[in-house]
Amino acid sequence: MNPREAQADDPAWLKAAFGDLGIKEVPGKAAHPRVVEMFADARAPHVKDDETAWCSAAVCSWMVRAGQRPTYSLAARSWRQWGKPVSGVVPRGAVVVFRRGSGWQGHVAVALGDQGSNILVIGGNQQNSVSIIGYSRAALVDVRWPSSAANSNVVRAGAVSIASGLGSTVWDFAGRLFGGGGDGEDGGVLDTLRDALYDVSYTELGQKLLLLVTIASVGVMLVRYVKRQLRPLPEVPLPEGPSIEVEPAALATPDLIRGSGQRGRKTKPAPKRRRKRKAAE
Repeated sequence: MNPREAQADDPAWLKAAFGDLGIKEVPGKAAHPRVVEMFADARAPHVKDDETAWCSAAVCSWMVRAGQRPTYSLAARSWRQWGKPVSGVVPRGAVVVFRRGSGWQGHVAVALGDQGSNILVIGGNQQNSVSIIGYSRAALVDVRWPSSAANSNVVRAGAVSIASGLGSTVWDFAGRLFGGGGDGEDGGVLDTLRDALYDVSYTELGQKLLLLVTIASVGVMLVRYVKRQLRPLPEVPLPEGPSIEVEPAALATPDLIRGSGQRGRKTKPAPKRRRKRKAAE
């Protein structure tokens, strides 16, 4: 058996991955339409290029097309919270997460075979394409497999039955509100609510909540500032008390002037007339 070729007993998501084998990024501003579809399947329809890291989007797309519930996150390490862990030999079709760069970075792909020191995988954004390469086991941080709780057909069927009893209107509304379970999609109200909690990316949710709180705080401060500027100034009441009569000012005299610290004019005394003494005859 050649691990690089699709097998009849391969899980559906692995067969979907082989269907995309060979897809490459388009140079320049253009984008490969299949990569854009992968972002849409990962519930990131705002991404319209193939320059954004798309390894997790590829695995999300393959899981969606296989009828499985992915993480709906573009973060490779989000798959560490998906499904159930697998220990020992890495099985063919398992979702494998590898270490890359800093603590929050990583790479996710689908295993094709355990070669001992290397893990052969098929994945997206590998050499700018969907390709088959080997990764060192030393970089392997997690191996996951779909859990029965998250992907059980029994759970889905029960949720559909409950939802159908509530009526098609409520069913469609719940599907559009929580991003699942609407027309053309499987699942029910309970299934949709569970997915809304299961598929949440806590990092993205925290960033959005922080942004909303910041915008709300700035808005509140702006409203308060505008209100203060538009508020009319209060009138200051005149103090009530006995009226004070002002008497005419007294005439300033030299003494008063000198007493006030100012220098007044001094009047010269009238010269005394000296009587001429008659000469004695």
